[in-house]
Amino acid sequence: MNYPKKNFPKDRPIPLTLPYDFIPFPGASSSQDDNSSDKYLYPYTVQNVPKHDEGHGGRRLSGTISYTIQPHGELALEMRTRADGSFFLSGSQLRGKVRSNVEILSASYPEFIDRSEMVYRDIASGRYRQILLSENEKSKGKIEENVHAGYLMKRDQTFYIIPAKPIGNKNFISVKEHWLIYNSPGLLDKNNQLYNWGASAHTGYQQEMEKLQKKIGQLTEQIKVLRFNLRDKLDSDTVERMSDVFLRHFNLNKSDVKKLKSDLKNQPYDESKAIEEIEILKRKLTEKLNKVVRYKSDFSELISKSAERWGYKARIDIYYSFLKSNKDFKPYEEPVSFSRTEAGSLVSIGTKGEELGETGYLFNSANAVSKRSHYLINNPNDDKEIEVPSNVVWKYNQLLKEQHTEDDFYNIFDKYDKLSKCKMPGGKNKEIIVFYQEQERCEKDQGLFIGRTPYFKVAYDHQLSELLKDSNSSNIDYARAMFGYVSQGENKDVNASAYKSRLRFSPIDIVSTKGELDVKTRTFLLASPSATAAGMYLQPKNDRRAKYEKEVEDNKDKKEESPRPKLNGYKYYHILPKIVEYQPEKKTKNIESARQIVRPEGVRLQGKIYFSNLFPSELGLLILGLDMKRLLDSEEYKDDVKRHQNDIKNAYELIGGAKPYGYGKVRISIESIKLEKQGNDFVSLITKPDEDADAVQQISSYIDACIQKLGGGTLFKTDRMDKYICSKQETSFDNKATHINWSTIKDIGPMLEKYKVGSKQVGYPKTSYLKSKKPNSDKDGG
Repeated sequence: MNYPKKNFPKDRPIPLTLPYDFIPFPGASSSQDDNSSDKYLYPYTVQNVPKHDEGHGGRRLSGTISYTIQPHGELALEMRTRADGSFFLSGSQLRGKVRSNVEILSASYPEFIDRSEMVYRDIASGRYRQILLSENEKSKGKIEENVHAGYLMKRDQTFYIIPAKPIGNKNFISVKEHWLIYNSPGLLDKNNQLYNWGASAHTGYQQEMEKLQKKIGQLTEQIKVLRFNLRDKLDSDTVERMSDVFLRHFNLNKSDVKKLKSDLKNQPYDESKAIEEIEILKRKLTEKLNKVVRYKSDFSELISKSAERWGYKARIDIYYSFLKSNKDFKPYEEPVSFSRTEAGSLVSIGTKGEELGETGYLFNSANAVSKRSHYLINNPNDDKEIEVPSNVVWKYNQLLKEQHTEDDFYNIFDKYDKLSKCKMPGGKNKEIIVFYQEQERCEKDQGLFIGRTPYFKVAYDHQLSELLKDSNSSNIDYARAMFGYVSQGENKDVNASAYKSRLRFSPIDIVSTKGELDVKTRTFLLASPSATAAGMYLQPKNDRRAKYEKEVEDNKDKKEESPRPKLNGYKYYHILPKIVEYQPEKKTKNIESARQIVRPEGVRLQGKIYFSNLFPSELGLLILGLDMKRLLDSEEYKDDVKRHQNDIKNAYELIGGAKPYGYGKVRISIESIKLEKQGNDFVSLITKPDEDADAVQQISSYIDACIQKLGGGTLFKTDRMDKYICSKQETSFDNKATHINWSTIKDIGPMLEKYKVGSKQVGYPKTSYLKSKKPNSDKDGG
């Protein structure tokens, strides 16, 4: 076994490219650096935003833009059919694209980014444990002492929690499955077991694990005595730093043990080799602990026994990694009886009818990959109840919807009546067991954590609403002024809180010179990228992924907070030179989507945009939002445009669906711009009452007026404009070993083998980050 390998440290950064990338926000981040010349632009206030009822006199323009969309590849479209059998698209399918372009070009505020609260669960994260376990500095607490168990009840339309009685000094007890299998045979039904203990390859595992568990128990008692005898020498800082060694450097879920488990699983299990490798790690652990206590001999026995106990825990953890997960697992709650020693240690658990002394419930809600334990919960304490605030109920239900959780077991509020009427053996109604943590136990002001597992999902320290900052509510950007808006606040002034769009997008006709359209249906896995993928959505720091979590600092005296992470910007999908094939699979059938695919040969799309009361600069912005190639019509800024000339000529847009697979590549061209007549004199009205003025010849003046309002020549010196132009170019990833698309993401482990990513890796590795495409660098591809 080649372990460890210094060439590939476990936290080595992994640069990835994906189907999407980002265009920087103005100022290259949401922090709006005062030294940056590129900032959000607000040309209007709520009071002086252009009015719809002002006439067409002066500089205001109204009329129609006629355009043609020419496909340059297959399109995945949501087509509609008219009575005559012809096909069309709703105008909204292009409206969103044009609005997005206008928003980026004009440095408008990113209005339509989902700002829903982002939550996470990461048991191996020091920050997560710090929040959940309510420690001031380090996360050394125990889940059973910080999280409570209880029983949900409903009275009228209000929910309450009846706390469970404590079991000794714990709110509930975590019971390892191997202990249950060995000490309480037959108690767990097969479909309530986390692992398939009946497999022939697992024979004898539980006996060996129980032997190790007994040794751990004996050492734990000895360590308690040693700690007590050393209480005058073990100050809180030393205890904290010793705990930190285990948590941050020898955590079984993220330390070298995880690497060891991965190496061992690539070959037939070798017990002697596992013990040998663990002994190496124990020596490292002993050395780190000795450094903490400055090699004082008084602590040598405590350190020796602590390292020995850790070694036994590591061996049990390795055994678990070789067990097969029980695919037929079902959540359960089972009435049981149990007995304890005078010191409170668990002796036995049996059925309720065995009458071992105390009664309660054995409970488990999920079969997570790294889960080892079931939960023993005491009976309700009927003397106390805790009201569940309505906002907590709402947040819980929203999270269920976002996770697409359909199992009634977890839908404890909306399905309460159904769940509470389920019967257990003996005819008694089932209790709805929950875990909770009250506000005073939470570092973040969440009100109440509640769920079916003690490891709740908690809110990230940094949320999108904070990183984006609120827009200047009294000022209006170009995108809102042109496309309209409805304020989200409680502004009672109707005129200030809503503004009608000055643009209307007509239905888009689909025309085929070959008669009938060549249409077929294809199935795709259309992933929904989420901003919770921090490595992809946040700017990396020195080629290392940034996080939404605050750091758990080593130095307690450090008062300076680490800087806030910065968002990558506006998201867009790469324009690909060819289609990425996708092969449907049985295991993803339920999350695949079918789309109508239109072949491009002989097809064009035609539509119109009606505009009202636009200033010339706004019309120029609308033109550029529709067809970036019109930048080449600029007269005043032609020298600034010239350095981008080739990229502008080769620009494409993406419309429709399945963009990550290369569908939707088009070019849009403006056929005509008709202006409504502005003259209201007698001669104009009598001689040419219906003729609109053709404004195509004036496009250059509109483009120049727009560029002037957006900063003139400085617009072309911003990273935002460089990356925007870059986003309209084809990008090939054929030779990129670290390019992940929605067809290959299931094979991410084998693809990243050189980075020592496990073959069964699911999702992005924790050290990966998005390697963004550089302007004018198609060869880099990222």
